[in-house]
Amino acid sequence: MAASLLLLLLGLFHTSFSARDKAASVSVTPISSLLPAGTTSLTLETNSTSMCRWDTSNVSFSAMRYNFSNAQQLAGERTMHATVPISPKSSVLNSIFIRCLGLDNVIHRVYRVLANIQNHRTPATGNLWGSYNLLNNHPLSYAASRVDLWLGAQMTESQAATLRELNNQTVILTSINACEHGDGLPEHYYLHNISNTTPPSTRGRLESWPGSYRLDVTKPEVQMFQAMTMYNLIVSGGTEGHVDPNGNMSLMFDGVFVDNVFLTQSWANRDIHGNPFYPDTTGTGKPDNLTEFDIKWRAGVLGELDLFLEMMPHALLDGHAMDINDPDIPKRFNAISIGFVIPEMVEGLQDVQECLNNYNKWMTLPRTPHITMIESAVRLQIGYGYGFDSQLQKMGLPGYIPKSTFQFSRNEFQYFRFGLAFTLLNDGYFTHELGDSWHGQDWHYDEEDFRFGSPLGNYSRVVMPAPPGTMVNLCSSSFDTWVNTANGCNATLSTSSDTPAGTSCSTEAVTILRTCSDISYIDLMHDGLNLTEGANYNVTFWAKASVDNKRLTINSRLDGPPWTDFGIPYVLLKVPCQPSRSLGLDESVIITTEWQQYSVYFEATHNISNNSGRLSFYMGSSGESLEQDSVVVYINTDITIALAAPLVLKRDYECGTVFLNGEDKAYDIPLGSGYKRLTGIQAPKYQYNVDDSDATRCSIVSGDWEVKNYDHGYNMKYPSAEENVGPYYHHWMKGCLESKAGGVVKFDLSIPMAGTYNVSLWWPRAVLVQSSWNKKMAVLLLNAGGNTMSSSVVDLTENGDVWQLTFEDVSFAVGDTLHFVCPSSGGSCVVDAVLVESTARLNDGSAVTSLSISAKDGAVLARDPTPPGC
Repeated sequence: MAASLLLLLLGLFHTSFSARDKAASVSVTPISSLLPAGTTSLTLETNSTSMCRWDTSNVSFSAMRYNFSNAQQLAGERTMHATVPISPKSSVLNSIFIRCLGLDNVIHRVYRVLANIQNHRTPATGNLWGSYNLLNNHPLSYAASRVDLWLGAQMTESQAATLRELNNQTVILTSINACEHGDGLPEHYYLHNISNTTPPSTRGRLESWPGSYRLDVTKPEVQMFQAMTMYNLIVSGGTEGHVDPNGNMSLMFDGVFVDNVFLTQSWANRDIHGNPFYPDTTGTGKPDNLTEFDIKWRAGVLGELDLFLEMMPHALLDGHAMDINDPDIPKRFNAISIGFVIPEMVEGLQDVQECLNNYNKWMTLPRTPHITMIESAVRLQIGYGYGFDSQLQKMGLPGYIPKSTFQFSRNEFQYFRFGLAFTLLNDGYFTHELGDSWHGQDWHYDEEDFRFGSPLGNYSRVVMPAPPGTMVNLCSSSFDTWVNTANGCNATLSTSSDTPAGTSCSTEAVTILRTCSDISYIDLMHDGLNLTEGANYNVTFWAKASVDNKRLTINSRLDGPPWTDFGIPYVLLKVPCQPSRSLGLDESVIITTEWQQYSVYFEATHNISNNSGRLSFYMGSSGESLEQDSVVVYINTDITIALAAPLVLKRDYECGTVFLNGEDKAYDIPLGSGYKRLTGIQAPKYQYNVDDSDATRCSIVSGDWEVKNYDHGYNMKYPSAEENVGPYYHHWMKGCLESKAGGVVKFDLSIPMAGTYNVSLWWPRAVLVQSSWNKKMAVLLLNAGGNTMSSSVVDLTENGDVWQLTFEDVSFAVGDTLHFVCPSSGGSCVVDAVLVESTARLNDGSAVTSLSISAKDGAVLARDPTPPGC
């Protein structure tokens, strides 16, 4: 957008660019804005034809202390400059007043410098849309100690300034939805259906969240409205897309968290009520061509972001639902807040290595600083099984989430530990919450009080023997290229004599004459791969380019149709870690002008035999704003593909070490001396559940038991999606067992070591049938010899959807079992799940020489003895 038009729009939309500026035909640049960390001075420029002065207070022209100088005549216009000192403290607002001779009105500009967060504390913690949980109930010192990164914050100008004084690495972002808004806008700003009748309450709009409607971002006026809203939120304050009309020019926010950065929209063909939706952006009453609609939609979303960044170029931009592999994303954003994937990894729905690769990519964006946050979250069935936030806030009422179940979700520590460990493998921010259904809880854990110090390097695999297998080396193997010339790409392949030192393998040179819109459209490929589903692989290769910072994507896929397109996973709209057309490998690296060896890990997602797999090096587009022509990429064929050790990772810090087990089995890691447990009171040493679906630990002793589903308000096919209609109740995990005529079910509790434990039971709160269940089901604790050690009787008509404490502070031994005994009369019995929790604590401060780490779990150990400064 031309600068003059931008200034005009700013004059129309923001008080800092008042009508007085326009009437006087005087402009002062830069406009009110945020400045990079470390800024200590700023040059102002005005086009005034008369003498101008400035000061830090609003005084008369004659009283102003500082003159503009260095008058120039450029393109027929006189320009004057003034260099003003700027405080580098992020808590200080620099306010500048400008007056020009002969003009009665003052021009006011404000500037604030961003905090230097390059070496933030570890763990660095964040909060998304939950600032009220900390600010409304606690002193600001509490909030400053708990949170470094505030996303979607709701706070006053005074609170923001105080938080920055108390914690000089505080970052505060306001929020907006890229494509949604509540009521109150001109009707043509909303996206409309071809029919206005489904349902009448939506007025033909697409309701995507209770009370929120899709905007028609294909319209330029909507793009400008969104951009101006983002700018004004930072300058004047406000909450979640609503500018404070009475706000001061305070620059209280450091940037914007942009939710739902959807670059396509044709997939949204139903609203939250299940009604069909056909977008009509032309007002003709006919549905748009969906391909053309998506093109216009993408341009609209990117357009609103670009308009904002032109006004506020140094503002931090964070968001949801962006794809790091989309070339239009990295150049606009500082970060993403990565949701959904922690519980999805723990529950086997996402590949850990691919998610880690994705996280690492976000930490190499060209826009700095990097503030990517991992939104660790609870078990999916609880996080998404009780509706949207509006339903969750009815906690404790009949048909809604019980209070004790909400509390348990906070205290199922495996999910927290896995999320924290995953985050600490890089330098992002961490939060643990209920999930996308309801963000921002004030939950705090012992491990968050441990100060790790600085990292001592990158993460590495724990040294364990790699599985046996043949290592494949592609030295001097044949390679070929595929170039999508229909998209405008142009590239040639040749052999180069340039090789890295120490190898005699040939080098393939791809000369890129013209890049294209997708990185995969220029492909250097080798066919003949075989892969084993679930196995970990390590690919090592040498590469360089004729220019620095050239992006390559290494990919594995089938060498022919269907090109590994086994179906788009349900989470695609939420930007999954796992690409749908990949066999597990889809990793980007940045190469330089010097030969370097690169190493990438992946887990194969399918069995591929008969040499039908393909290894590709994609290089069609760098994702940068300008790609040079005639770039040459060199790939040496000394490429090794080998089975790798298990995905058990660690990262060392000055004061401790974090471990992550990304596998589906437990591992024992020998440590030697030098480690100890943290000290805390929260997590049990052992905490796990046994479900009736686990055939290795649950067996039917007698009776006629059926697998039954008592589940409402949640769909296991879409485990990260809320449902809008209750009542909400659930069996634990996969179904439950029911007997109508007596019988016995045995649970092997798998007690790891003798000690005192608490054991709780879960059964569904099936409101339609629960009143007919048995009131006297016996639960017996038997030792390995078959003797009854303790017993209890449960009334299945009461409670439900809670963990019902049944055996408290009871001594258990290895081999103990629970037997559920259903009476032959009195109603049906339901057996669902058991929760086992030791009374011994995990973080007991004890020295450890080995670490037993459960499947899909994390661990934090301190150094022993404690190093100085820790």
